Amino acid sequence: LKTEDNGRVLPASDKAASIVEILLKELKKYNVNIMTGTAVRRLSVRADRIHNVELEDERQLEAEAVVVATGGITYPMTGSNGGFFKALKNIGHTIVSLQPALVPLEIETWQGAAMLGVSIEDCIVSTAGGSSPKHATRGAIIFTHWGLSGPAILSLSRFVVATLQEKGAASLSLDIMPDLNEEEIRGWLSAQKENRSQSLIKNVLSERIKRSVGEFFLGMLKIPTDRKCCEISKKDINRLA
Repeated sequence: LKTEDNGRVLPASDKAASIVEILLKELKKYNVNIMTGTAVRRLSVRADRIHNVELEDERQLEAEAVVVATGGITYPMTGSNGGFFKALKNIGHTIVSLQPALVPLEIETWQGAAMLGVSIEDCIVSTAGGSSPKHATRGAIIFTHWGLSGPAILSLSRFVVATLQEKGAASLSLDIMPDLNEEEIRGWLSAQKENRSQSLIKNVLSERIKRSVGEFFLGMLKIPTDRKCCEISKKDINRLA
């Protein structure tokens, strides 16, 4: 196993199959009977303990203890369709409101479809969430047809979803030069304007970030990509920073 900077623990192989192999090995070691394609209809409780599991085919299973790992509602083809939450509620469990987590984000009026597949390897993504404080995470992001994905986006998505449910809208901030603060970026751009006046701004930016990323954000700010550094105004520098 390995632990990433964001605290996530993953198999050293980076393959989910490795986890499955370990679990199957342990199940075989303890002679656990695996029943696939078997749906549970209901749970029976006696003296505050589950004593009986009734299957859809009407078979009855008894056990000293029952551990429920039912999954959420996001992947029905795997059986994770949320149908078992009702059975849990019927025996007295409290079911908290279900909401997406670890999901890519779709952005309204998205202008980055042309950047499909382009990644930014090191980026700070932050959001201010309704009544919650500002949340931020650092890592890689990926441009998609409809918005953003990647490890940093997935880690932050639950806070974005909470804000959407609370306020109906949410905004993101991307810091694509996370090792520099705004004042340092402003100073660097001003120095480029003075010392490299004839260089194109897109070429200067490409020394710090991917050319396609720089051109994308120039476009977002409506700054022509063929503009020379000497033609960049103080206002443009402040916007870029």
